[in-house]
Amino acid sequence: MFFAGGWFGWLMVLTRGKVGDRMAVTEVSAVLSAYIAAAMARARYKILEDGTFWGEIPGLRGVWAAEPTLEDCRRVLQEVLEEWLVLKLRDGDPIPVVGGVDLNVRAVAT
Repeated sequence: MFFAGGWFGWLMVLTRGKVGDRMAVTEVSAVLSAYIAAAMARARYKILEDGTFWGEIPGLRGVWAAEPTLEDCRRVLQEVLEEWLVLKLRDGDPIPVVGGVDLNVRAVAT
């Protein structure tokens, strides 16, 4: 994982250090986990001519990995996905809905 703090590190980045109560952390963590699981279920792999494995997640531009084994490819692909999500959320970029999970932040009227 990109952040040493694991999910809590993600939440600190995504909320700019304003993580609320433990329930909010648990809820956000559950939503992120659901998104990652749904995205990884869509992953497609193939063996390249040199015998290495290529993996990508259709619809998530830039999320790919190429590794010597399928196991390594899956692991690295998930790491790339997690890092991609952190950057998308931090920058407020649109994120495709996957498996019915929508991570896009919307403004709330006050």
